Amino acid sequence: AFWAQYPRRIGKLAAMKAWTKARTLATADDIIAGIAGYVAHKPDYADFAHPSSWLNAGRWNDDPLPRKASSGPDAASARIRARAADPLASAR
Repeated sequence: AFWAQYPRRIGKLAAMKAWTKARTLATADDIIAGIAGYVAHKPDYADFAHPSSWLNAGRWNDDPLPRKASSGPDAASARIRARAADPLASAR
């Protein structure tokens, strides 16, 4: 069930050991639900964590990160377009 949900399928032996340890702390359902939250709220600029690292850190308990609307390439492009539309805006 874990591999069907987790988006990065590397280090499987280490992940199996981490899964066994994590199962002493949480139910499989709790961990799988944590994966769904992680995938939904991971910042676009970040890579998915190695599965063993994610499990060993107990990341299924993490609170979701809010997405910042004012960062990233789209926001930068919007600021550039706004400056081009009103070149005197920065002088005010």
